[in-house]
Amino acid sequence: MSPKFDVKIWLKQSLPQEHGSWAFVVEPLLISWIVGGVDRGVCAIGFFLAFLGYRPGLIGFKDAVKRKSYPRTLPSLLAGGLLVAAGLVLMAVTRSWIQLGCLAAMGGAFLIIDAKAPKRSILREAFGALLAVPAACVVAPNATGVLAIRPIVSVLSVRGLIARWDDAKVCRWLAVGIGAAMLPVAWIAFGMLDWRLAAYGVCFARAMYSALIAGKPVKPVQIGIAEMLVSLAVIAGWLAEKSLYSR
Repeated sequence: MSPKFDVKIWLKQSLPQEHGSWAFVVEPLLISWIVGGVDRGVCAIGFFLAFLGYRPGLIGFKDAVKRKSYPRTLPSLLAGGLLVAAGLVLMAVTRSWIQLGCLAAMGGAFLIIDAKAPKRSILREAFGALLAVPAACVVAPNATGVLAIRPIVSVLSVRGLIARWDDAKVCRWLAVGIGAAMLPVAWIAFGMLDWRLAAYGVCFARAMYSALIAGKPVKPVQIGIAEMLVSLAVIAGWLAEKSLYSR
């Protein structure tokens, strides 16, 4: 008897597996939307759909290459193909050719890393967090340094806080050091009287706090909520500055 198709198991396999990858992809895409307007928003949606299509498409493709057919194979191929196709169409409609190139380059590089690196390697997590950053830098080039540093700080901080790996102590204090360096980069990019500087200050404060409480029991859901709040603070900073500028 062939195994039945279990939707819950399939969804768990098909959703992005990198720690915090949803927020790390959505945050720069929302920033590009805020800065660039409607067209960049449509492009951001397209990028995100392609991102969601990667995992199920890869599962179905691997099954097909091995000439295996499981209950998950066809749904994975269909879901992955439709999501990626819809994403590419939206990016093409808005003529976001540079962002499309960023998606192809970053996606191709991640495909190689995903195949070679261990599941929880620091390289895999860090690169996964940077997937959408180049696309956002196209719209906000003055913020390139900050946009690139921000996810690295959080990845290192969370890795150090969870403390399941030998490099945990190094990661948590490296996050503090890089986070501290991020503030003058943000100051140069935005200026002192800018809500975005305060928002990225929240990111540094979170890294510092995480380093100080490392070793104490913390539930994964608490870490997730805290990181989500940091992302919301960053987005709020960009929105606030956009609101002031548009007056």
